[in-house]
Amino acid sequence: MLQNLQSFSFSNWLSIFYLASLGSIVAFLFYYEGLKAIGAAKTAIFITLVPVLTATFAAVLFKEPLPPTLVLGGVLVVVGVSLTNRS
Repeated sequence: MLQNLQSFSFSNWLSIFYLASLGSIVAFLFYYEGLKAIGAAKTAIFITLVPVLTATFAAVLFKEPLPPTLVLGGVLVVVGVSLTNRS
């Protein structure tokens, strides 16, 4: 196991650091700040946008295909979030 760690390149370690720091620690800090600011109910509504944003970023940044069913599902999620946030 330790032999495998020694064979990691600098870019491997940088990727691990990025995932640990930004992908986990910073994301949770923002999540908990949002939880304090808007409450649990609204936070639960907005968390449904995560898959929509993930698919959007994957399409834009990595040229991943967006099948029509995925686009339709994303539109339904956005409409649902906007409907639940109406006053």
